[in-house]
Amino acid sequence: MNTKKYLVPIALATLTLTACGTTTTTEPSAAPSSSAAASSGSAVKDLERSRGDSVDQERAAAAEAGLPSSLDIEYALAVAKDHKPFVFGTAGCGWVRLPDDGSLWALHDTGSPALTRDHAAESAWRADPDRDVPRCKPVSGIPTADDPTAAQPYRWTADYGNQYLRWGGKVYILPSTVGVGLALTPVS
Repeated sequence: MNTKKYLVPIALATLTLTACGTTTTTEPSAAPSSSAAASSGSAVKDLERSRGDSVDQERAAAAEAGLPSSLDIEYALAVAKDHKPFVFGTAGCGWVRLPDDGSLWALHDTGSPALTRDHAAESAWRADPDRDVPRCKPVSGIPTADDPTAAQPYRWTADYGNQYLRWGGKVYILPSTVGVGLALTPVS
């Protein structure tokens, strides 16, 4: 029997199977993931959709907290969990957010040197966390000494123009410029 006549078809079959990518080993193949199954077929569109969902979630969290979406909301909420005041500002305006109830207290001019709860800002940011803030003026006439009998939170100025905040039996130094958000640490 002539075995050479079978070599050409076997070699051809082997070459065909190799060229087609057929594996002869029993390697497990990964099942398609659910994200791949829901894919739009475009990595760019999938990324844009993912980013859009993330932005929507961040806006919803900001609205629920009554804060502007420009802040790091996760950081602001972590500060509240640590039971510390959170100070932030935009457009020359500044607020301190108290952790017990999430209330906002204006650090800018409201017509009174006393700290005033800013219900309007709370409501506006709950309705639209992307809301622009009108320009604010610096406050004047801040008391120059602590008054332990005054309602809290209480703000006063002292040495070198530093501003202090008394809340929850503790005293905090307010930063001279208020930016994107800062946890206050008690000095006493």
